[in-house]
Amino acid sequence: MDAFLESEYPQQIEEVDRLDNIEDPPETPYTSKYEARKILAALRERLCSFLPDSKDDNPPTSETDPTFPIYSKIAHIDYRVGINCLLTEELASGDQDLMKAVHFMDQYPRVFSRTLLDAYNHLGILWVNRDAADRAEPFLLRALEAYELAKATAGPSEALEGLHTSTLYFMAQMYQQLGRKEESARYCQITLARQLQTGQYDPTDWMENSMSLAAYYTEAHDFAEAERCLHETDEMLKTSQDAADPSMAANLALFWGRLYLEKLKVAREHLLRQREFDEDFPDTEGAPQGQAQEGEGQAQDEDEDDGEGEGEASETPASTPEPAETTQGGQASDKPSEARDSATESRAAEAEARDSAT
Repeated sequence: MDAFLESEYPQQIEEVDRLDNIEDPPETPYTSKYEARKILAALRERLCSFLPDSKDDNPPTSETDPTFPIYSKIAHIDYRVGINCLLTEELASGDQDLMKAVHFMDQYPRVFSRTLLDAYNHLGILWVNRDAADRAEPFLLRALEAYELAKATAGPSEALEGLHTSTLYFMAQMYQQLGRKEESARYCQITLARQLQTGQYDPTDWMENSMSLAAYYTEAHDFAEAERCLHETDEMLKTSQDAADPSMAANLALFWGRLYLEKLKVAREHLLRQREFDEDFPDTEGAPQGQAQEGEGQAQDEDEDDGEGEGEASETPASTPEPAETTQGGQASDKPSEARDSATESRAAEAEARDSAT
């Protein structure tokens, strides 16, 4: 067993890697993949023969178990077979084998963090492609956790960062399918930035994704971000092989046209709203000077009229009737009427004296 694990097993895995990297002709696109799968199946059978009673359904409960190395390699083979089936479009078988591998590796996340990250990515995009983004979300969220764990335990690497970029890209597709456009745009923007930093991208795909992101920002009226995406696409087009392709340049011009058209629509709507506001709430400062002076004069006249009315009211205060005096018997006194009669007689006497003097 030791000789097999130390020599034959690594050699067979190298052969599988070589076969996976072969690009078969269109007439037989999966020939190399099928050959690799046969080798993996033979390796798995050989590994199972080293287990008690040749059973592989009783995995160890700790890393110190003597059978742990065997079970680890079996789980790795299940992982490789699962991806192989996905590449040959045998989706159900691929899903089943990947889940078998994940079931064991999940018990030892620190040991298999990088492999788990890739497995979660494949399971996530598998369900996205099946239009079942709700089932993809748990796998992709766990892929984010596996990335953080792998970076903490083994440190960052180019391969690890590439897997993480794939996770972010799959999450952008997933949230787009779920109708959560803002989150989809955020992950797409992060993905494009990371691809530029690492240089790991296909220029055509990158430009198409950048223009799609610009379309989202245009629809959301975030014109600054839309312009940034289109400017970056323009720079990419100048330096890529697609510069000679008129269709790519035409698509870019179309996105620029849609952006400017939307900006004009927004400006027109703003102008119409401003006019409606001005009509409902006219600005008096904008009235002709003569009308303004006339209005001020009328207001002044009204103030003067109000002042005169107040003056007249102050000159003729309302008389307050005095209470009638009462006698001890409760009868009203005649003193006020007697006073009035004497005053009248006095005025008549004065008038007669003036007449005789004249």
